[in-house]
Amino acid sequence: MITTGLRLGAATAAWLFAGCVVVQVFLVGLGLFEAGTYLGTHAAFGTSIGILPVILVLLVIAGRCPVWLFGLTALLLGLSALQFIFVHYGPGSIRALHLVNAFALLGLALLVGGRARTLARRSSGTATVMAGAPERGSGSPIART
Repeated sequence: MITTGLRLGAATAAWLFAGCVVVQVFLVGLGLFEAGTYLGTHAAFGTSIGILPVILVLLVIAGRCPVWLFGLTALLLGLSALQFIFVHYGPGSIRALHLVNAFALLGLALLVGGRARTLARRSSGTATVMAGAPERGSGSPIART
């Protein structure tokens, strides 16, 4: 029961982080097309959301999630750290990777959130079965996971 809650917490943290990435893109857009002061807001907000991937890794560990999910969350944490490196160091071509990395963070956060939710549902026994799908262990190669 606690494991299920921790896994749902991980899913929530991942989706919250994905939402924050979208807000970050919006703030950059405002900074470029409306008023440059929004770029300061973007920087401050980016610094404040940097803790979410750390929390996510801790939830995945505490929720006893599989190693592959831990690997994905560790990758998310690493890519988050790269955001700070890209924006503060190197020439413009390296700094431009900051934006590309943001899209990778968004996709990975959504993937981690979905996988963590699926694990939570399976551990609580509330996973939904598609109508007509073979049951697990029925011998069908499609049912193997």
